[in-house]
Amino acid sequence: MPGNEYHHPHNNHHSHQQISLSSSSSTPSPPLGSRGSHESTSPPPAPPLASLGFDTPPARPAKKFPSVGKKFSNGTTAPILPPPLSRGGIPAGKISSSNVQRCPFCQQAGDQHESHVIDGESCCPYEPVYCESKCGMRIPRKLASEHLRAECVNRLTACPFCGYDFVFDTLKKHIPACPRFVADHVHKQQQQQQQQQQLQHVEAVPVTHITSKTTRDLHLNNNNHTNGKLPLLNPMLPCVFKDIGCKFKGSAPALDQHLESSSRSHLALTCQIVSRQQAQISALRSALHNVTLNTTGTMLWKVTDFYAKLGDARAKEGYEVCSPPFMTSAHGYKLQASLFLNGNGSGEGSHLSVYIKILPGEFDSLLRWPFSLTVSFTLIDQPLNPDKACHIIESFVPDPTWKNFQRPSKEPDALGFGFPRFVSHEMLKKCHYLRDGTLFIRVKVDESKIIAV
Repeated sequence: MPGNEYHHPHNNHHSHQQISLSSSSSTPSPPLGSRGSHESTSPPPAPPLASLGFDTPPARPAKKFPSVGKKFSNGTTAPILPPPLSRGGIPAGKISSSNVQRCPFCQQAGDQHESHVIDGESCCPYEPVYCESKCGMRIPRKLASEHLRAECVNRLTACPFCGYDFVFDTLKKHIPACPRFVADHVHKQQQQQQQQQQLQHVEAVPVTHITSKTTRDLHLNNNNHTNGKLPLLNPMLPCVFKDIGCKFKGSAPALDQHLESSSRSHLALTCQIVSRQQAQISALRSALHNVTLNTTGTMLWKVTDFYAKLGDARAKEGYEVCSPPFMTSAHGYKLQASLFLNGNGSGEGSHLSVYIKILPGEFDSLLRWPFSLTVSFTLIDQPLNPDKACHIIESFVPDPTWKNFQRPSKEPDALGFGFPRFVSHEMLKKCHYLRDGTLFIRVKVDESKIIAV
């Protein structure tokens, strides 16, 4: 139709456009979504279609497109945003149970599960943990403190009698031996006995009413009877340390006070007992040693681990290896041989040195002094054929003027007499005196060769 014009609404903020045909007399409508937009100048009107030789199409109503999003009061429409995503990149409404990480102990998921992890380590209250007291039990973390307080076999528990802390397992053994328990137990027994005796006493004494001199005298006699019974109701109790020498006796309250105030004296008594027992043990060991003591006057000494001991001798100055003691007879001299594997004196570093020592014996007061018996040392050869053995023998006759052959004292560092160059290390390597790191030395005292003094 003549006069119809095309208007193109301009909108800088929305992508939706609406096209409408209106009459030439109508004013162009403002663009949609004009909130916050600037006004634009309309393009110049097009020439009428009829003047260009075209038929004018019939007028059609403007097409209305459906609006999307939320409409505001001024006619604008909010855009539709994509749905929010979860932390894993999955839409919030599409999370499935397979995508959720759960705590393996309490089955909590999401933020609750993340709260059970601190610095990469689990702190879930239901996680099983080992007991801190190392009893071997595994309990949920939330119950660990209660387990330590009331269930753990390694928990510290105070003795109800003396107040000292003990491991729960050992407390049962401590209580019967606790001095306070013994005193308390005895005290309770005495109280029960007192109550029984009081009841028996009340039943035995008649009830009297003082109405005459005769009844008064009878009552006084009963009182004297009662006073005589009273000491029996509170007997004297001995100290629990009576077996080690404590002589205290008193009532149960006095015994408790004695145990508290006499701990030092009890400790001193205990130390005396320990000292006496140690002396008895030493005497028994000595007696046992004398039972097995060699009394033939000849000793065959086996020296093992020679090379290891030689290394020790080279590393430590004065390293000495001593033989077991032996006797020249059942009631004779007590002797002991010694070896310096790396040598001593003139043989140091090159030879094996051997010596004999005289030890204090039980029968020294009955023996002749100075010692005057001939002593010989024999290094045993160990060839495969015993007939080809070539032993090394050295002997000496004691010098009566030398002080070490006099009656020995109890000094532990008594000097010996012997041969500083008994056999060289080279000789030990060449022959068969050493086999499997072991050598044998025979020490013999000849009582038939006595030097006159």
